[in-house]
Amino acid sequence: MRFLDVCRNLVPGDPDTLSVPYLLIVQGDHVDVHRSKLVIPLMRRSAAPKPIRDVMPVVEVAGEAFVAMAPEMAAVSVREIGPVVGSLLDARSEIRRAIDVLTGDL
Repeated sequence: MRFLDVCRNLVPGDPDTLSVPYLLIVQGDHVDVHRSKLVIPLMRRSAAPKPIRDVMPVVEVAGEAFVAMAPEMAAVSVREIGPVVGSLLDARSEIRRAIDVLTGDL
């Protein structure tokens, strides 16, 4: 798992109906922590609250819109993170900005 990889969320339930079927890895590749990863939940646009500008970017995974729920980012055990299904490197600036706004770096 690398920075901005999109991974399956392994919570129980049907992946096609979960409100948060994916987790976005936002832990840097240079960080040597193997038991957990810092992630942002990717919530289906249809289930998400109204996105907050600069904090909750809307991204696309497999042709579906998701809200990157940056205010809910957390460390998750790697055992709870499924396989990589894609990457959001093309949304790097929006994701980075959301993290920076939340941490007061902007």
